[in-house]
Amino acid sequence: MRALAAAGLDRIGWIAAGLAALDRGEDLPEPFDDEGRAFDRLFTDPSVPRTLVPAPGGGNDDALQQAMALPALPAAAGPDPLRAALEALAHAAVTWGGARQELFAQARAQLPG
Repeated sequence: MRALAAAGLDRIGWIAAGLAALDRGEDLPEPFDDEGRAFDRLFTDPSVPRTLVPAPGGGNDDALQQAMALPALPAAAGPDPLRAALEALAHAAVTWGGARQELFAQARAQLPG
């Protein structure tokens, strides 16, 4: 999943386990059953990288890339495939920050004809 990879989260054990469950079509493991617990773990896990990127909306503040990427995983696991894909792409777009046009170009290249 591009959002998590861009934020370096796909190499974190508990997040990689969530990605593997998603790939197998299984329910996501804890802590992804509770958004608050997932974010608590993200913020307290010393193995999680900390990368600042421009905040969505073009303000002058920066945002933690990993915090913007994390919601892409439960979004992608949603029951409606179209909504899940669009929500995951939206989370990826803010995660990629200024490089989101490259992300969109890659996504378009994956679409059929």
